[in-house]
Parts: sequence; C-alpha cells; structure tokens
Amino acid sequence: MVPDKKWDFPAHDQWDESWEGEIKAGERDVDAAQKQVGTFKAWLPYALIGLILLVGRLEIFNLTPLLKSWTVGWTNIFGTGIGKVITPFYNPGVFPFIFVALLIPALHGLDSSKTKEAWKETFKMIQPAAIALFFALGMVYIMMNSGGATGEDSMLLVMAEFAAATLGSIWYLVAPLVGILGAFISGSNTTSDIMFGPFQYGTAVASGTAVTPTLALQALGGAAGNMICIHNVVAAATTVGLVGKEGLIIRKNLAVSLFYGLAAGALAWIITIFFMPGIF
Repeated sequence: MVPDKKWDFPAHDQWDESWEGEIKAGERDVDAAQKQVGTFKAWLPYALIGLILLVGRLEIFNLTPLLKSWTVGWTNIFGTGIGKVITPFYNPGVFPFIFVALLIPALHGLDSSKTKEAWKETFKMIQPAAIALFFALGMVYIMMNSGGATGEDSMLLVMAEFAAATLGSIWYLVAPLVGILGAFISGSNTTSDIMFGPFQYGTAVASGTAVTPTLALQALGGAAGNMICIHNVVAAATTVGLVGKEGLIIRKNLAVSLFYGLAAGALAWIITIFFMPGIF
C-alpha cells in the first residue's frame, strides 16, 4: 500500500537539535576518488577468521594440542589455592580475532599513518569499557571466592540469600533488571552473565524460583542492557555522526530497556505458573 504523501526529512534548518551531534551534516565531504575496498577484500578477514577457527579445532589437523600448549595465568594466588589460567592461542578473542585485526591494514593496503590514527581512535574508544570490564571481572572473582578462607558463605551467596528473603516472591520481574544493570556497568551481556549468573542462580534456589527461567531472564536482561551500555552507545553515535548525544541516546533507550526487561519477566512469570509449573 502506497502512502498518500511521500515522507522526507525537512530542510536542514528545521531539524530538531537531537538529530545532529558535534559533527554537523554536510560538514565533511566524502572523497569520491578515495580508494574503494572490493567485495573480496571486504569479506577476506571474516573468511580468515572462520578458516583459522576450523583448522585449529578440527581433529583432522591435530593443532589443538599445539594451540593449548602455551598458557598464561596465576595459580595459587597468595597461597589461597585460587588461580586463573588462559590459553591465548586457543582463545578466539585473541587468536584469530586480534590476529586478523592486526593483518587487516596489510590485507587492505592501508596507509600507515591512517592505520595508526585508526588504532589510536579505537583504543581511545574502548578504554573506558576495558577499564570497567577489568575491575568488574576482578570484583566478580573476589565475590565468588570470598569466605573460603574462613569457611563462611561467599559474598554472592549472602547477597542471594538477602535478595531471596526480600524480593524472592517477585524475582521473575527483578532478574532481567539485574542483567540490564550488569550489561550497563560492564558493557557486555557475557560479562553481565559472568558477574551475576551465580548470584541469579543462588537467589533462584534460595527463593524457590525456577532456575532455568531465572537464568534465561538474566541473559535476556543483559541483551537489553546493551542498548544503554556506554561503549556501545559511543560506538553507535560515532558511526552515525551523533557524537556528543550519548547521554540523550541512553536516556531515551533506558525506558525501552526497562520495559523490555519487565515485560519479559512478567511473561516468564505467567508461563511458569500456568503453562510450565513443574519447570526447574
């Protein structure tokens, strides 16, 4: 069905203030003579990532033991028996993703000065999120392992018991909000799940709430929280030329994110009561 009136943007001088950021529309001209990247080169990094992942994990190539041979970590931290070890070459985030990212300038024939500027802007953009992520993960491990030396419950278990006692009867509504908070703080659904997954599990067990829907709501809330996490908003605003409007974007998305989480929680509550009362 064709609308009666054709919609289009009004004249530039009639635009709302929130439609533009620090960079005004039309201020930067696109150089038509700029070198274009063909389809093959555009897809090449993704193809390399997939190929490296397949070769490194298929048994026929027998490269998995080699990739796992080098580990980095810290065991028996301060005599506590707690430790964390990673295998960089078997970690997809390091190899192949970072490895291929380092190859892209050479694959695309980028100018060295432009490459340095791109890396500089990238590190500047991810710095706040990286700092938050580093300390958030540290906080989570402290909370998970606290109490071990004295034989007491960990901080997460204590928090879970308190939450179960105060909000356990409506935890289906609260669970996605916890996920949203975790994603907002850390900037990642995955990190939100790492931070609050054990807490959600403990609260569900202590309150008698079904564990599976609770953990699902945690992941759903983490996904909804991505729309208000700072580094996602900064990246999106930079991409569409709305630099300086990050606060406005977060404020407008906050209501949507909270409604999404509460609606999902209410729906999960109804389903578990009336349709799946025996779910664990």
